[in-house]
Amino acid sequence: MPMEVENLKSYRLLLLGAEWQIEAFRAQKNSSDVFHFVSQVSYRTVLSSLQDDPQRQFYSELEKVDVLFLIYEKHYSEEFIKMISEIKHKIEVVLIHHDEDINLKVVINEWNVKKIISFEDFSKISVAMLAPIFKKINAKHIKNKIIKDISVQKKQLDELILKQEVIVNEKTQDISHSTKEEDKKLKKERVILRFIKDMALVNSFEDFLRVIKNEFKVFHEIGEILLFQKKTDKLFKVLFSKNYFQWKEIPFSHALSEESLNDKIIHSLISIQLANSLSRPFGKLKLSQLSNESFIGFENQLSDIHKVDFEEFLHDRIEVIHMAHEKLFLEITMVQFSNRWEKTFDLIDEPIAIIDENYQVLRSNSFFEKNLHSLKCYEMFAQRTSVCLGCPLKETIESNSAQKRDLNITKSNFELYSYPMKSTFSLRSVVHNYIDRTQEKKLYSRLLQTEKMLSIGRLAGHLSHELNNPLTGIRSMVQYLKTQVAAETTAAKDLVEIEKATERCFKVMNNFIEFSNPKNTNFVAMNLDEIIQKTIPLLKVPLRSHQLDLQLASQNVEILADPSLVQHVIFNLIQNATQAMKEKGTILVSTDVSKKKISLKISDSGEGIALENQSLIFEPFFTTKPEGEGTGLGLSIVKSVVENSQGSIRFEPNHPQGATFIIEWPIYENTNH
Repeated sequence: MPMEVENLKSYRLLLLGAEWQIEAFRAQKNSSDVFHFVSQVSYRTVLSSLQDDPQRQFYSELEKVDVLFLIYEKHYSEEFIKMISEIKHKIEVVLIHHDEDINLKVVINEWNVKKIISFEDFSKISVAMLAPIFKKINAKHIKNKIIKDISVQKKQLDELILKQEVIVNEKTQDISHSTKEEDKKLKKERVILRFIKDMALVNSFEDFLRVIKNEFKVFHEIGEILLFQKKTDKLFKVLFSKNYFQWKEIPFSHALSEESLNDKIIHSLISIQLANSLSRPFGKLKLSQLSNESFIGFENQLSDIHKVDFEEFLHDRIEVIHMAHEKLFLEITMVQFSNRWEKTFDLIDEPIAIIDENYQVLRSNSFFEKNLHSLKCYEMFAQRTSVCLGCPLKETIESNSAQKRDLNITKSNFELYSYPMKSTFSLRSVVHNYIDRTQEKKLYSRLLQTEKMLSIGRLAGHLSHELNNPLTGIRSMVQYLKTQVAAETTAAKDLVEIEKATERCFKVMNNFIEFSNPKNTNFVAMNLDEIIQKTIPLLKVPLRSHQLDLQLASQNVEILADPSLVQHVIFNLIQNATQAMKEKGTILVSTDVSKKKISLKISDSGEGIALENQSLIFEPFFTTKPEGEGTGLGLSIVKSVVENSQGSIRFEPNHPQGATFIIEWPIYENTNH
């Protein structure tokens, strides 16, 4: 709900500046309704008061201010800086400047400045602009009230302790002349005093009940001691002293209230329901109210004689129990109030950070903090040494408007929303919210690939039907014409070239059909090293100019795949490696077993793959070979075969040159053995 101007009467607002600045403020005082509620004082007056204030009365008055509007000066006296440092956590400081260069680190961290505005904006300041600060002040007032209540309760408890100590001391002075009855009373007071001290130290309801249990252990007829906390009229959370101090929710058929405390029928009904909950007989119940929402209960089998002693014993301690319970309740309420907003920020399950213009992380949640030893956002979140490519931080600050970017960070795709900060830490800060879209991107890529394959399949069927018949006729006619012309003639050589071109067309069509509609595979358990050794002899011709280094280490494990297709994969990759090396080079073929996977690496020492082509090498019809020498389907078929057998393939550049293809298959475990 918007704050009315009249509500400003309840806040103490003070403007602090040089005398000429105060005069400038007074000259335009009527330009804002807020100014009517702002008091003014000059730096000279403040410094004079500090020097003549040995009793620190001026500090006390200044600490009562809610908002201090501080007009920025380049140079401050040591007394003034000391004053600001002492009061910075007790009041809200708003810094006003005349376009000077401000040391943000000092004014934010050392002066605890919550807002920085120009003198021009201050002249037009409104209640709405100050609403966040007033909201924080209200929260502080609530917190201070809780602390004050706790202090009052603690003071009362201290007074009670002091009172008991006085009584004990008075009794002690006359102990030598008192009777046995007086000795008994003195012992009683000392026991109560010890109980008061024990209760003053409890910091949880479990400790609260544990101290009471220990105090009442003198009554052997006392069984369970219970703490009831109301959730609804007929539903209570109950803490049991004998059940490892565990909470349990128990519904009651009758409401438990102050009026029912002395109703024996209701006590009996509650005892029955507690017996059902504990799965054992439950004794008589003695209840006492601690607050509107809480009760304490004592299970007992007291005789009439012992019941009188118990009532007296409880009566002597019930006030202490009440006060300790109220103090504990207020402390827990304050802790919950303080931690609620901190936890809210950390519970957001997306990386969020507040970042300044120098890429320093001012605040972040746990999903953002990957490197706690770094201060830069790109070091902390992306593990980089420089700003992330495409980061919109500068543009967000300069345009003062929200920005959206798609970023690749640590092999993940993030959708980044960048929002400018209008206050809080500084004027030049942003909020970055990262949404992980990695899985969505992968699913979208698979969908596109599926659509491509469907289109290629339809095209392959159509081309096969339209081109195979004419090509067969051309090849047959060429073979016939070759028998009709003399060898070594120009016509004979032309016919040979036509026949080779026809064979290339058939090869392209066969690769095209195999890629778009692979034949039925025969998956069997096979040893990868054996297939490699069977494939190498087929590559004697392309390998004769190069050195082959075989390092096979998967003899004892198997994969589930089609041996002929795996052989095709190995053949294709090694042949590509030989073609990539213009001069004599080395080809490394190795296998390895780790983490329930078998990996196959094929490396060469050739020229490598250009950076701009690395993301395209597995795309159908992409080739860097001259026209007529490659179809661009080889690596696409390899990728399809590997993935159809539950494997994966990736490319890594070698340093300083060359390329490595890495294929991984899951180890096949025959469950029939």
